[in-house]
Amino acid sequence: APVSNRTLMSLLASGEDLASQGWRYYHKPASGDNVNKNIAEAVVSDAGATGGKALQLNKPENHIWFLEHDAAGQGVELLKKGGRVS
Repeated sequence: APVSNRTLMSLLASGEDLASQGWRYYHKPASGDNVNKNIAEAVVSDAGATGGKALQLNKPENHIWFLEHDAAGQGVELLKKGGRVS
């Protein structure tokens, strides 16, 4: 059966952990406000990803997750590549 609570994102092999790259990852229950910022992350091998590595993020069922990074560089470039202003 497919795993519904796993997401892989392309990652450069030379990358460090999320926090040192400026990323924030957290989750909370879909029906509550308790935010969990103590998230396990793992760099895994992925032949289809740029650099051959991917970042694996896991979350409990019935939680929503957030991955945030402060905008940097030219904002218009972020929008051209699928970013959005919220």
